[in-house]
Amino acid sequence: MRTSEEKILAGIAHLGILFRTSGITVALIIYVIQKDKSNFAAEHAKQALGYQITLAILFYIPALFGFRTLGWGGHVSPVPGWLLIFWGLTLYAIYAAIKAFTGKGFEYAVIGDFIRRI
Repeated sequence: MRTSEEKILAGIAHLGILFRTSGITVALIIYVIQKDKSNFAAEHAKQALGYQITLAILFYIPALFGFRTLGWGGHVSPVPGWLLIFWGLTLYAIYAAIKAFTGKGFEYAVIGDFIRRI
């Protein structure tokens, strides 16, 4: 049986995505604090940390190098498409938080197995 504290910390780790790069710090702190106390909270925090780092690499780092507009001569902006993808990925993290708050396990698609093995 999972305690309320474990479920809340696990959910908060996933919801850190709402705070963008600060969420990485939140998930890391929860992981470090819980790794010896609660396997449930630590595993959720590790999944959230890996997911948020992956998204940071995919979205923020290219922006730092000026890859903000793509298309034909800069006339077509990908911003609406990127925003739709970004919000979809954020909703996916919220779904993971709901799973955590209800005491269920969760692994992110594609990267979850890799993160679990680290």
